[in-house]
Amino acid sequence: QLQSPSAYIHLTSLDLTSNQLNTTAVKELFNNKHSLSKLNISHNAIDDEIASVILTNTTIRELDLQRNKLTSKSYHIIAHNSTITTLNPVS
Repeated sequence: QLQSPSAYIHLTSLDLTSNQLNTTAVKELFNNKHSLSKLNISHNAIDDEIASVILTNTTIRELDLQRNKLTSKSYHIIAHNSTITTLNPVS
């Protein structure tokens, strides 16, 4: 479980690699006010539901989604987010 959103509101970089996060937990992170510009959520259990949430995010510049349950369809949706400059491939 992620802590209260106020616990990370001022962070600019967050590495949540291999934390067994699911899509619901990551949605909570994205749906709350934050200052994250770099997010590593690789090696978790995130699925295709997250694509639309990431697409509308305006603060993330670098995103690592490797080793999740995402399909290439999600990767193509996420790639349309113009604020993301570095997107590690979905594998």
